[in-house]
Amino acid sequence: MPLSQEFKIRARRYLGKNNTAEVSVPYRPRVGEAEINTWGDGLLNLRFLFTHRLGLTRQVTPWGPE
Repeated sequence: MPLSQEFKIRARRYLGKNNTAEVSVPYRPRVGEAEINTWGDGLLNLRFLFTHRLGLTRQVTPWGPE
């Protein structure tokens, strides 16, 4: 789940706020039970957003910091 948040954050950062839009996609009806852990996934998302906001995810590459 945090991966989708990262896509949104990076798109807004590089493209600007006015150049991004969310597009709804029609899906087929779900077959079976959802494989989501509401509290666990929510806490992972929250942790990702806080660490990303505080800059704790920066990695050093051969070209410098990310």
